[in-house]
Amino acid sequence: MYDWTGLYGTVPDLTPLQSYSWQTLANYSHHLNTLHLNSSLPYVFNGMSGWDALPWGGEQRPRFAFPSTSEWLAYVKALVTNAEASSTGFPLADGSIQPAAVLYAWNEFGEGGMVAPTKGWNFTRLDAIRALKSARSDWRDGGISATRMTVRRSTHNV
Repeated sequence: MYDWTGLYGTVPDLTPLQSYSWQTLANYSHHLNTLHLNSSLPYVFNGMSGWDALPWGGEQRPRFAFPSTSEWLAYVKALVTNAEASSTGFPLADGSIQPAAVLYAWNEFGEGGMVAPTKGWNFTRLDAIRALKSARSDWRDGGISATRMTVRRSTHNV
């Protein structure tokens, strides 16, 4: 028996190896999340940070462009806002629901899904999440998953 459901790392079934815009992936992710709003089990929203598994070789799924910093910030903001506005998330012991969202992925460099700092983007992905968290005085420890993330800056870049 499950207490909640969710999706992780889902991409649309489009023409293999064809390149698509970031917005195509973002819209698909949003569509899947909205399908679960009236689920009989609590649902944890899923967000995609990208998808392009060409570096692994042999990958036959479609590829998606990476979001710009402004697209990423708007996407994460909408993901969190939609999760909070819904009646879905992690069930708590008192019977209430804690809104939640999961981002794919921290460091899937070979699949093009990453939030981790890189030489090209530096900390822009994490800075967008941090800026959103900082702007939200109502977020507290134990809230939306991004609120629990602590990022230490390092001199090591991938």
